[in-house]
Amino acid sequence: KKKNGSASYIDDVGTGNLFVRGNNLALKNADGSKSYLFGTNGGAVNLYHDGSSKLVTTSTGVTVTSSVDAGPGLRLSTDGSANAVIQALGQDKDIYFSGDDGGSGVNALVLDMSEAGKAAFNAGATFGGHIEIDAGSSAMIDFGDLTGGYGRLYADSSGTYVGSKSNDNLILRTNNVERVRIDTSGNVGIGIASVTSTASNRTILELNGTSTSLFNMSIG
Repeated sequence: KKKNGSASYIDDVGTGNLFVRGNNLALKNADGSKSYLFGTNGGAVNLYHDGSSKLVTTSTGVTVTSSVDAGPGLRLSTDGSANAVIQALGQDKDIYFSGDDGGSGVNALVLDMSEAGKAAFNAGATFGGHIEIDAGSSAMIDFGDLTGGYGRLYADSSGTYVGSKSNDNLILRTNNVERVRIDTSGNVGIGIASVTSTASNRTILELNGTSTSLFNMSIG
């Protein structure tokens, strides 16, 4: 041990190791009121900040008593109800869930913070239970090619709506076979793929029960 001005040093200038031995090891401040580190023989090692334990080693890993900041943009923590919290630090910074798919990196899920946490799945999603969307009067599901033709399902206080958002037909199928078609003019065909409509005979409903029977109800 040596002293240089107001600082004291323990130096090892040899070629061997410097050992500090004890059944338990404690590093404390000058008056012993606060710990920096406490190691138990064959047990946990505690790291402290300002006298409060922050990280504890265990037989299976480590326990962090507060939050963990990973780089400048990510924080892992728990809230007051012990719920797990993954937080992107910084305004409008997204959260990516990424992995390796056969040697290629993929962003499997992106949470867009500039869109209030809107989730974008890279290759779809499978849910084991039911799906609930609770967004008041603006709750809706858009599906298909959102840059072109797509469908929409939504509900508000006036009713439930199913249809095409773009100028495309609405088709109902069973066993992957078309059964009902509502075209873009509002004409309805049941069991028939093309609804007939002319200027002089505006068909509003066509039924095709067999290959030879056709029933038209029209407004001429």
